[in-house]
Amino acid sequence: ADTWKIPQEDDGWCRVHKALKDEIRLFDEALDQGFQRDDSLSEWQIKCIQTAFDCHFEHVTWHHEDEDNNVVPFWKKRFKYPEELEKEHPSIEAHIEIISKIIKQLTAGESVKKLSQEWKKYQSMIVPHMDKEEEYALPLHRDYFT
Repeated sequence: ADTWKIPQEDDGWCRVHKALKDEIRLFDEALDQGFQRDDSLSEWQIKCIQTAFDCHFEHVTWHHEDEDNNVVPFWKKRFKYPEELEKEHPSIEAHIEIISKIIKQLTAGESVKKLSQEWKKYQSMIVPHMDKEEEYALPLHRDYFT
């Protein structure tokens, strides 16, 4: 029987995932709006993109470091953590570094097209990854740490 007093979707880990997914979705929607208008970026828009990205980058980097250095090693003491999930972090992190470089090099007059394309690739990697963590790893955590 499940001895957890909160539903899985209210678990702190799921809440962090929800926050990250919302950041990713909102950033994507903002880029789509800029791309649909075919606007060239102004300095203030670049600053906004850079600031929003810096916050997301710090959040997702902290989250992965916490999983890799604390959570997963702890879990491995009690159950076999799905290897596939561990193997996905490096490619996700490599892709966000590509995005970081693009964002740092943005200049006034530029389009968001390339950034938007790379963001969509990132989104297609990380959102399914978090979904799999919630589907496979979190139930194991709740089963083996009650």
